[in-house]
Amino acid sequence: MIVAVSADYRRLDGVIHAAGVLRDGFILQKNLQDVAAVLAPKVLGLVNLDTATKTLALDFFVVFSSLASVLGNIGQADYAAANAFMDAYASYRDQLVNQGRRTEGR
Repeated sequence: MIVAVSADYRRLDGVIHAAGVLRDGFILQKNLQDVAAVLAPKVLGLVNLDTATKTLALDFFVVFSSLASVLGNIGQADYAAANAFMDAYASYRDQLVNQGRRTEGR
């Protein structure tokens, strides 16, 4: 998709990652498919977007997390974990920007 956008429009200025799936329920009662469905858009989506755009000169790379990553939320342990991953990955990606391994306008 990134290649197609770049080819069609000759550039990609930035990324906005705002994905999420809720499957509320206590973690002990969830099956692996439900947990994977909640984690995938945030975890895999973020990593894949970063990997796919790592050579592009982006003006911005915005990631939307949730307060659930810090405060938690009843019935949303997997959602909170996915958002905590996003917070940590955003920090990691910022380090890559500072090292010159990613480009992002500041």
